[in-house]
Amino acid sequence: LLVLDRELNVVRTNRAAAEEHGRATRGDDYAQVLVRRGLSDPGDFLAETSQVVSAGRPRHTELAFASPGGERVWLVAQYPVFASDLTVSGVVEHSRDVTQTRRLQSQLVQSEKLSTLGEMAAGIAHEVNNPIAVISMFAQLLREELGELAGSEGALEKVELIEEQAVSVGEIVQGLLRFARKSEGVKTRFDARGVAERALNLLAHQKLLRDVTLTKEPDASFGVPLEVLGDEGQLAQVVLNLVVNACHAMGGEGALTIGVSRGTQAEPPP
Repeated sequence: LLVLDRELNVVRTNRAAAEEHGRATRGDDYAQVLVRRGLSDPGDFLAETSQVVSAGRPRHTELAFASPGGERVWLVAQYPVFASDLTVSGVVEHSRDVTQTRRLQSQLVQSEKLSTLGEMAAGIAHEVNNPIAVISMFAQLLREELGELAGSEGALEKVELIEEQAVSVGEIVQGLLRFARKSEGVKTRFDARGVAERALNLLAHQKLLRDVTLTKEPDASFGVPLEVLGDEGQLAQVVLNLVVNACHAMGGEGALTIGVSRGTQAEPPP
C-alpha cells in the first residue's frame, strides 16, 4: 500500500511497500520507487497515475517488473483521495503480486489447448485412416495383377513403393491416435523402449527434425525390451516433449542422441 500526494510523492506506506516492493519511504518521488521496483522507464506509468489525480477516477492495471528471480507481474489498483472540498488530494495505491497466478493460468490455457489439439488429432487420424486403407488395398490388388504380366517389373516396383508409403502413413496415424488417447491414470507394465521408439517414429516426418540428425544410443538397446510400470501415454508425451525442446534449443539443426537405459540404485526408478 502507498499513499501519494498530488505531486506523486510518497506520503505513507505499509510495511510490505517499505521493506519489499520498491522499498518506498516517506518523501520519495514515486518515479524513484518505480525504478527501484524494476521498471526501467516509468514515464508512461507516471502519466497514467497523474490521470487519476486530474480526472478523479480509479485505475486498475497489470505491470511487469524486472527482478533478480525473473519477471514479476503485479496487479495495481489506484484510487483518488478526495479532500473535503471534493478536490483530489492524492492517490492510494494497492499492489498485489500475481506472478504465480498468471503462470498457473497460462499453464491451464496451454493444457486446454493440448487437450483440444489431441481431440483434433484423433478426429483427423480417423478420417485419414479410411482413404489410406483403400489406397493400401488397391495397391495390393494392383501388385497381384502386375505380377502376372510379363515386363511389368518397373510398374511393380512403383506399386510396391505406394503400398510401403501407405503402410508408413498408417503407422503415423496410429501413433497420433495413441498420443491423442486420453489417459485414465491406470498404471500398467509396458516396454519403455518400444514407447520411445514409437514416439520418435511419430516425429520422424516433422519439419522441426529436417536438419537434425536423430540417432539412438546404444542402438542395440532399442531391440531389447525394458519393462516399466507406469502410464504409457504419459511416457510417450515426455519423450516427445524432450525431443521437441531439445530441437528448439539446438535451433533446429545438429545431432541429437536418444538412449533408454535402466537406472541404478543411486538414481530415481525408471
